Amino acid sequence: MGFCRRYFLLFSLVSLSSSSLANSIDIGFEELPNVDVMTTSSTSQASSVGVNVSASEISPFAEKQGNLRDPLRKGKGKGREGVVVFLLFGFLTVAQSGLLMWKKKTPKSYYEATLFGLWICPITLMLFLQFWVFCFLWLTFSLVNGYYVKMALAKPLHANAPFLVYQWFDRVQKVTYSCAMLS
Repeated sequence: MGFCRRYFLLFSLVSLSSSSLANSIDIGFEELPNVDVMTTSSTSQASSVGVNVSASEISPFAEKQGNLRDPLRKGKGKGREGVVVFLLFGFLTVAQSGLLMWKKKTPKSYYEATLFGLWICPITLMLFLQFWVFCFLWLTFSLVNGYYVKMALAKPLHANAPFLVYQWFDRVQKVTYSCAMLS
């Protein structure tokens, strides 16, 4: 796996988890306690900030946090990790078996569906993450690639078509190999 791809995957996982974390914290300004902030000056410090908060003003906020952490403190939920892993492996086994049976029964539709999935999944993810440069490059590559595939499948076949198709895919392979070696 190339250097850029590893860090891109790492970055996308971190950005997705941080955005879901930010969305899961739902605290409005009205829920925060009233805080008195005082600024004082002294010779040793340019300025220091003092905060006066009473316990009654914090209690609704503290109760909300305490309820979220309560199951972790009391040990509730322990022992369920094995069940989750078992269900995950069970789902993966059933899904893989289903894919293999589909491939054995109707290989043409299987290959068409997987080709479509491999073509559409990257652009779907990049639209979600708003990576517009990738979307532009994906669209450009898809249009040019479609042109050469159409040229190769045309009846009657043009005399230069095999050379042009080979030249296109050779250049694509050289560019991607160079990018992989540089990163």
